Amino acid sequence: MRREFNLKEADVPERDFTLSAFGLSEPGGVQRPTRWYLWAAILGIGCLIVAALFFWRTRGTGRALPTAQGG
Repeated sequence: MRREFNLKEADVPERDFTLSAFGLSEPGGVQRPTRWYLWAAILGIGCLIVAALFFWRTRGTGRALPTAQGG
C-alpha cells in the first residue's frame, strides 16, 4: 500500500484559523463564574435585617414574644 502526500507551506491569514475549520464548535463567549461569597454576603445581610426588624418590633411594643410554659 502506497500513500502520497502533497505538503506545502502557504501563507494563511490568522482570521482563517478557526476551531470550526477542525470540526469543533466556536465558543459563544466566556462567562465568569458567579462568586459564591457575594451570594453568602447578601444572604447574611438579609438575615441581619430580618433579625433587626424582629428586635425593633418587640422593643417597640414594650412586651416580649410569648413563650411556651410547661404544665
